[in-house]
Amino acid sequence: MSKSHKPLIDFREYIQKRRITDSRQGDFTASAKVDPNLPDARNWEELEDYLYSHFILRSEAMFSAAKLVWQQYRSQYPAYMYRN
Repeated sequence: MSKSHKPLIDFREYIQKRRITDSRQGDFTASAKVDPNLPDARNWEELEDYLYSHFILRSEAMFSAAKLVWQQYRSQYPAYMYRN
């Protein structure tokens, strides 16, 4: 299936489907999976604001991991960003 034909999924669904790995990205994913208030963010700024307001981004390493996970989501599902 080509990238242009992937089904659209929101960020929360992407997090739920993501494997938890032994890495900073895995740590972020594990935390995000159990966060009942994780927003269905439509852009990085929305997610970043949420993470800072909930003290989830306590370190530069966690910030980098969250941003990398977001970038991976965007690269796999770019069309979602344009859905109304």
